[in-house]
Amino acid sequence: MKPRHVIVRQMVWAISDAAMVTVGFLAAYVLRFHSGWIPLRHEVPPLTWYTQPLAVVVLVYLLFFRSVGLYAMSRARYLRTDAGTVLHGTTLASVTLMALSFLYRDASYSRVVGAMAWAFITTLVLVGRAGISRGLARLQPTPRLLIIGAGPTAARLVHHLQGQGGYHIIGAIPAPGAEASDTLALGVPILGQWDRLPSWIGRHAADEVIVAEPALSRTQIMSLINQCEQALVNFRMVPDTLELLTTQRGTDQLDGIPLLGLRQSPLVDPWNRCLKRSMDLVAAALGVLITAPWWLIIAAAIRRDSPGPVFYVQKRIGEDGRSFTMIKFRTMRTGAETQTGPVWTTPDDGRRTRIGRWLRRWNLDELPQLLNVLRGEMSLVGPRPERPHFVRQFKQDIPRYMARHRIRSGITGWAQIHGLRGDTSIETRTQYDLYYLENWSLWLDCKILWQSLTAVRNAY
Repeated sequence: MKPRHVIVRQMVWAISDAAMVTVGFLAAYVLRFHSGWIPLRHEVPPLTWYTQPLAVVVLVYLLFFRSVGLYAMSRARYLRTDAGTVLHGTTLASVTLMALSFLYRDASYSRVVGAMAWAFITTLVLVGRAGISRGLARLQPTPRLLIIGAGPTAARLVHHLQGQGGYHIIGAIPAPGAEASDTLALGVPILGQWDRLPSWIGRHAADEVIVAEPALSRTQIMSLINQCEQALVNFRMVPDTLELLTTQRGTDQLDGIPLLGLRQSPLVDPWNRCLKRSMDLVAAALGVLITAPWWLIIAAAIRRDSPGPVFYVQKRIGEDGRSFTMIKFRTMRTGAETQTGPVWTTPDDGRRTRIGRWLRRWNLDELPQLLNVLRGEMSLVGPRPERPHFVRQFKQDIPRYMARHRIRSGITGWAQIHGLRGDTSIETRTQYDLYYLENWSLWLDCKILWQSLTAVRNAY
């Protein structure tokens, strides 16, 4: 399943949970004070006592739900929610809120309402998540898994997944040198041809590849990782005992089966993604308003300097390998690549116009990309998007190049503020992009934006 689909599921769950917490909390107040089922010893407190702190109540519950892993990527990918984890989260949140209520002296909150709210919210969250999971399962396709391996480990994995349901196992690809007899009891189609993995991924629209062959070499595993990243599908593997004992990172769980995978970006967390998107929208809108007079001046200068349009639009590859139209101020003569085809700009590129050299020098040609940010096609900070021609070339030549397309492309990025732009090393640029991907934080975005104001090295 594509990361964006998983993030949608996480966000839908969060919205559903917030609604259930609200309903459960208010239902507890109504049942305690207005149903007549429970004798009243004091005057009925006003409803505003319970509606005013509602935002805090919802926030506390969602934070604890997040802390116990209810929004983990693995849960969202397979639409799994267990009652024990929900109970854990609601109990921690309820105890915390009761403790906070003792510290708040402006109102006296009923402990009976707190206990009833805990019961209602636990039940409603479970019911809401069950309904959401069924609805999403119909709207979004069942995760399509491709198994690498056809031995005993693969057989146990397939048997377990088929017993759980909720997965579509496309088939299995035997490891090199596997005997035909090893595949007879697997119970899924044997696709064959180890070296045709990209073809099987594309033909069967696989969402994830799971390696269940402990005997694979490091070289073979790295080859599989590269092929999966080129196709932008998830890669995980069933670890052997030694890997479980020596790994420096935690293992993921697929219905109790430990799985090792590649390090995930913090931006798979819907909270982080929402935070980043909120900053993008606010900053991009302010940027357009503040720089609007410059747009008029630049447009007039471009038209006066050379014939042709003010803006230059170009197809670029962004998140999940999707293409979009990127907007820039035109800095080159019209038809600059008619004879050369797609090429990078060089320091002494004669195709640039006079105003174009100045715009590129101070990064002002990028201003219209604020519109791409507002449209959701780009972010303020992220890996720079590249043209389809170069993406097709680089994904074959540069290991893990396509992994940088797991998040939205950016106007500026970690590589750009270090001078890695234009005709510079793609290998090094990719390493910087992956560092940003795996170490994202809002502070890192702010740092990159600030340094981008003076980052003019290799800006030609």
